[in-house]
Amino acid sequence: MTLLKKSLLVLLVLAVCVYVLVFTLSNTTLTDIDFVFITLNQVPVELTVLASFVLGGLCGLLAAAGILAGFYRKYRRLLKNTRQTL
Repeated sequence: MTLLKKSLLVLLVLAVCVYVLVFTLSNTTLTDIDFVFITLNQVPVELTVLASFVLGGLCGLLAAAGILAGFYRKYRRLLKNTRQTL
């Protein structure tokens, strides 16, 4: 069962890589990105999409780290309280 899960995961990762490669090769247009204070002119659209995915992933990791840190603090507090009561 573990081999099946690993094989499916490898196939999924390969499929996503192939999809990204096809997307990158088929979308060669240039686009303008307008932030509030900065304007980037003539940026490839694939770079824009990939950068947004990377930034989204980093934001997700930061959010998960904050949640895990809160759980860890709560765990340590509960552990300390149980040791005091024993």
